[in-house]
Amino acid sequence: MTLQLHGNIKNYEFVRSAETKDEVEIQDSITHEVLYKKFRQTSTQTYRSQLVDPIPEVLLVEIEGKSSKDKLKKVMLYQPDDTLELKDTGILGFEYKFSWEGENYVWKRRSLGFSREIECKMVHGDDPGIGVAIFKPGKKTIGHMTIMYFNLERIGVNDKRGLEYVLLITMFSFLDKLEDESSSKKKNVTVDGLNEVVEEGSSETKKKEKWRKKKSSEKKEQKEKEKRLVEERRLAEENEVRRREMERREEERLRETEIKQKELLKKLKQEKEDQEYARKLLLEEEEEEEEERLSSHNYLRDKSNQRPRNNFAYEEHQLRTPSSSSTSTTYSPWETNYRNTYYGNPAAGAMFNPENSPPTTPPPKRTKKKPKEYKNEYGW
Repeated sequence: MTLQLHGNIKNYEFVRSAETKDEVEIQDSITHEVLYKKFRQTSTQTYRSQLVDPIPEVLLVEIEGKSSKDKLKKVMLYQPDDTLELKDTGILGFEYKFSWEGENYVWKRRSLGFSREIECKMVHGDDPGIGVAIFKPGKKTIGHMTIMYFNLERIGVNDKRGLEYVLLITMFSFLDKLEDESSSKKKNVTVDGLNEVVEEGSSETKKKEKWRKKKSSEKKEQKEKEKRLVEERRLAEENEVRRREMERREEERLRETEIKQKELLKKLKQEKEDQEYARKLLLEEEEEEEEERLSSHNYLRDKSNQRPRNNFAYEEHQLRTPSSSSTSTTYSPWETNYRNTYYGNPAAGAMFNPENSPPTTPPPKRTKKKPKEYKNEYGW
């Protein structure tokens, strides 16, 4: 058997066998060579479909489940053996998922208007995914399937042939499900045409209506949530502005308080200096008054001790010839010095000298020292 590759793309045509309706041939779309055959086992109560190599009639892969409508089916590969699950994950639409070599693949209807094409993609989370296969219903045949090998190389698939078998058998399970639904409802829907992959019924309409209501409520909740977030953000900004304003006012108040404290300390220091200077001035004035008082007192005392000149001879006579009855007069050192200075020393025979007479004029007054000019903030 020769596999035809057309620019890293494989194109297959699904053609129903003329011998039995449970057999479908998978042909190359250009050479029309039969590459695979698909058989459905109808002898058992469960659903089972197989993909075989037509020449050696070797089983390549099969899928089984409780029925063709079962939401979970088991896919089994041979040579080498492997097992995986095909799960119906669609709530309102067509969606099936399986895993291969650690990557997730999903079958979905293509979102191109009213397109009836089905596409398989490798997906990562919410990414749009990378397409690996597309199925398009045909008019004269069951349909046409394309496998994009260039994307398999881009994804880095190791067993590309095994993934090809899985894509083919899972696509046939969808066709079998449609055929069973059509026969149970007695509708004249030809499988060859595959007019619809998922039939819209009353139950589906109810599901869609329920889904619309759910989406509407979710949108409403989302809008309310956004409004709450906007309001919370606005309140947070207002609180932040209010907090900054309070901090600015507190800083200004502290700055003003610090300035006032500095001014008060400066004022108290100046007042203290002024008081100290006034005290010094007062002490100086008191000292000057005391000196003036003492000087005036000494002058008056000296003047009171001076004797008149006309009685000098008598006094000298009395000093030189003391009476025998009287005792000698004792003078203080100051008086002795005074008499020796102005009258001479009687013991040495000195006589009174008018030129040495004590001064008759008082000593000059001592002028007050004018205090240094000092002006503070009070003006004195």
